[in-house]
Amino acid sequence: MPEYARKLGDVERVAEEADRYVSGHGSFTILDQGLIGFVAPGHRQLMGQLHDLFARLVDIGAG
Repeated sequence: MPEYARKLGDVERVAEEADRYVSGHGSFTILDQGLIGFVAPGHRQLMGQLHDLFARLVDIGAG
């Protein structure tokens, strides 16, 4: 059982790191958002879905 608990802790840590990475490399300035909005209109929705996914994974890992 301790191995399972350790792996859940790993899930929490990795999900937090992934969320920071996505936030740091997937967010755009106001000027970039205009261009990205034109090229990929679903980008903002995708970013929100990724943040929701990582939050759920953190909750699972913490639980």
